[in-house]
Amino acid sequence: MEYGFYLPNSGAGAEPDALADIAKQGDRLGFYCMVMPDHILQPNQVDSTYPYSLTGDILAAGQSGDGEWPEQITTLAYLAGVTERIRLVTSVMIIPYRNPILT
Repeated sequence: MEYGFYLPNSGAGAEPDALADIAKQGDRLGFYCMVMPDHILQPNQVDSTYPYSLTGDILAAGQSGDGEWPEQITTLAYLAGVTERIRLVTSVMIIPYRNPILT
């Protein structure tokens, strides 16, 4: 069995140095892959109920629109340069974020 892990895409763990440290440690520990989510922004207000928090509030679940959200492909390219063997995986790619010619 092979194991992988999700990379953080917001907060202090999503800063470039922190992501590099996480990726290098995962590589050293022999993880099979690391997965980068594809959310470069989050809403500041959501009127519908969020299903993944006890209160139904997306902001209470720590998913605010504050801060920076690294772009998926660019981040994985950066992490490819600081790792040796671990595989890089894109989570669901949100195509409308991108210019159609580049996608």
